[in-house]
Amino acid sequence: MVTPEYFPTLGIPLLRGRIFSERDSADSLPAVVINEALARRYFPGDDPLGKHILIGNGRRPVAVASEVIGLSTM
Repeated sequence: MVTPEYFPTLGIPLLRGRIFSERDSADSLPAVVINEALARRYFPGDDPLGKHILIGNGRRPVAVASEVIGLSTM
C-alpha cells in the first residue's frame, strides 16, 4: 500500500490514467498502477486501464480483483 505522494516522490512518470488519491481507500475497490512491461505481457494490443487483475503470491490470489487505474514507466 502506498500514499498518493508515492509516484511524485520517487519521480515515477505516469503515462496514462491516474495515480492513487484519497478516494482509493480500504472501503473502495482495490486499485493498481501497472508498468509498461506488465501491460505488454498481460494486455497485448489492448488498453489495460479499467481492466481488473488478481494479485497474489502464486498460490492464492486476493479475493477481489484490483482495477488498473494507471500506467507508469516503472
